[in-house]
Amino acid sequence: MAFERKFQLVKAVLLKLEKKPMRWTPLLKAMIQECGSPPRLYYTLKFLEKNGFAEKILIKDKPHWNITPKGRELLKALLFDAKN
Repeated sequence: MAFERKFQLVKAVLLKLEKKPMRWTPLLKAMIQECGSPPRLYYTLKFLEKNGFAEKILIKDKPHWNITPKGRELLKALLFDAKN
């Protein structure tokens, strides 16, 4: 996956997670709708988790993905870069 394409997907995922924590299936459906095809969501989430930009949390005993403060900073940088 090209570097630029990977960070477009990272930005899209973080934008969704910024609104609210999401479970896997709704997040995947949102990314399919946005990207037009199934993205490499599993690898993107693992990248975000490994680097501290997203985390798994439990809500009503069900795993959800959530953006971290570090992820919010990355998103802010990605959005700033897109404007310039």
